[in-house]
Amino acid sequence: MDAYYFTPSWKKLRSFTQLDTFLQQHLEFNEIKLSNFIFTSSTIMEDTIPSTTLLANSNMKVQIVTL
Repeated sequence: MDAYYFTPSWKKLRSFTQLDTFLQQHLEFNEIKLSNFIFTSSTIMEDTIPSTTLLANSNMKVQIVTL
């Protein structure tokens, strides 16, 4: 599983290099440090996900079914 960060304008940042470039080009974020970010993803434990989950940016609810 890959980890990404999105800028306020929804540009996808896929690496520390892209993130560093973005921060250098946008001085309004000069207080944000690269050390605040991690691009590794953790394992999601299925038993921690509610059975009915609202998707981000969506009005739809999704029923999660485990087999």
